[in-house]
Amino acid sequence: MVLNVPRGFLSGASALQTANREQDEEVGFLDATPRIHQLPGNPANPNSAFFETRVGEGVRFFAFMLRENELEETREETIEGAEDKVFQIKRNLVAPLTVEENGSILGLLFYRWTVAAKIGDMFSNAAVARLLACLETEGCR
Repeated sequence: MVLNVPRGFLSGASALQTANREQDEEVGFLDATPRIHQLPGNPANPNSAFFETRVGEGVRFFAFMLRENELEETREETIEGAEDKVFQIKRNLVAPLTVEENGSILGLLFYRWTVAAKIGDMFSNAAVARLLACLETEGCR
């Protein structure tokens, strides 16, 4: 199992359109209410040791807003040596995800940020940091 945040590549669409497409493909949330919001901050450069980030280029990060009553506990896991709860979106709110050859995700689980920040994937680490910064400054509420 690989843990990381949903993501995708631009394909002739805007960053927001791409984020919405990825939500459809990887999260499958059925509610049509706009829930995706771009997180503040400059676009990120995944390889700043070798490349400059040109104006308008770089990785952008988005938040998918959920209400607490849209989540359900799936199980308890021992994570980082402590028992912790793992959540998912209630099944009646998402379309069934299908497995495709292109590496589609098999499910979407929510872990505490303290667990997600320790995932070895740098995009996931950056997404956690951007979300925490946004929540801290009231930018995401």
